Amino acid sequence: MDRDEIASSQFYQDFLAGHGIGAFAGVGFRAGGDLWCLSVSAGCATARSSRASWTRS
Repeated sequence: MDRDEIASSQFYQDFLAGHGIGAFAGVGFRAGGDLWCLSVSAGCATARSSRASWTRS
């Protein structure tokens, strides 16, 4: 999703922001017979302040 889509998404703006989550990433993997997901999230203030560090040059 691009920034405009995120800015207009109810999921991102209402649900995630309402729970203090500004950005997240997840990676799925199998361990034995189980499926796991490692999720890393940043709070709303952190996501806004560090957005420049995520932009590729």
